[in-house]
Amino acid sequence: MKRLILAISAFFFCFSRAEVKVEKVLETTSIKEYNQWVKKNRARYPGLRPVYIKSIMIRRVKEKKLHKKYYKICYYDKNGRITDVEEIKGNWVRVSPFFDMVEILESGPYYCAKTILKDKKGDVILIDSSGFYLEFTGTDLLFLNPPGEVPPGANPTIKIFDAARKLWVAEIHDSWFFDGCEVSSTRRYLACIMLKDNNVYTTNHLVFLDAKGRELWRKSYVDEPDPNKLPGLSAAIAPDASTIVAGHNNNVFVYDSTGKLLRSYSLPSSYPTKCGISDKGKYLLVATRNHIIKHNNETREEIWRKGILEGTPMKVVLSGDGRYGLIQFHPNIVYLIDENGDILKQWDLETAIHHPTAPGGKKIKVTHPVKARLEFHDDIIFIIHELNGEVFIKIWRIKEG
Repeated sequence: MKRLILAISAFFFCFSRAEVKVEKVLETTSIKEYNQWVKKNRARYPGLRPVYIKSIMIRRVKEKKLHKKYYKICYYDKNGRITDVEEIKGNWVRVSPFFDMVEILESGPYYCAKTILKDKKGDVILIDSSGFYLEFTGTDLLFLNPPGEVPPGANPTIKIFDAARKLWVAEIHDSWFFDGCEVSSTRRYLACIMLKDNNVYTTNHLVFLDAKGRELWRKSYVDEPDPNKLPGLSAAIAPDASTIVAGHNNNVFVYDSTGKLLRSYSLPSSYPTKCGISDKGKYLLVATRNHIIKHNNETREEIWRKGILEGTPMKVVLSGDGRYGLIQFHPNIVYLIDENGDILKQWDLETAIHHPTAPGGKKIKVTHPVKARLEFHDDIIFIIHELNGEVFIKIWRIKEG
């Protein structure tokens, strides 16, 4: 009888889990295959964009006591056909997160001597010799940090360049370093993290911008000099840009699009805090080193809390309806969770590993974290990242019923 009850329980458990299936649609490193899939499915998934650029380091040589790298940059059209290939010499080549711009850095012994920015066709957009490289945002805007350290009493300024208009369009004052941003699904608004100075414990700004680089509002957070805490700030923006979230230490602040504080939460003291927010700000998903927590922002109700031991969270994305979440933990694990916090799928992203020599001569294994884009598009999950000249693309579909 006991076995029968267990069997029936197992049947209903499997049946309930079978209501939601996650099926592979496409996993590839072929830009041609991916771009043609995007073209074929453009009407249903208009938010997916082709890959236009990839780069790979082909060799490294030593010239005048400096290591010079040679890169091959490949340009593609929307059908995935190669339109141009160029080999360049530089210290570093960086491709934008949406694979539509490329930055070529020509460095001197201690600084960036020249930055060349090119578009998806290989045409030069900008040549800059200010001494620092440009930061991509996932939009047409790029940020230029001021070079060097900030002297006492100075007012550092970050410059904003609009690649579409090929103009310097704005400045962000009282900011020394751009530390990342999240972008709305329309790419019209950016929630940016700025560091005020180069101190270990510093003031962090959450700066809300529109697509023209205009600062709409900002909030500031001061890190306390506590050696037991990891200072820092994270940001999230709802797909419809109605709600913006700041995670600072073990506190979460929820704002509307005008900067008005709607909600604040105090979380278990485990850092750092990464957040995802649904359309209209209804649901909030928070990941820390030890917990995943989901809130209903309208009622301030904690829906559920799950313990997890996967290391440092790197990114959290919540679907527009708030039912599903994607969480990346350091360095390369991505979970898809359902509305109850149960794991539906796990991906181990491709990553780089090297074995440096530790003190004493012992080789150790170091895994580099993956910077991946995690996105929901209607009923599909989209994951993309670049590694050693290859673009890894994963598209999976959520099937209900």
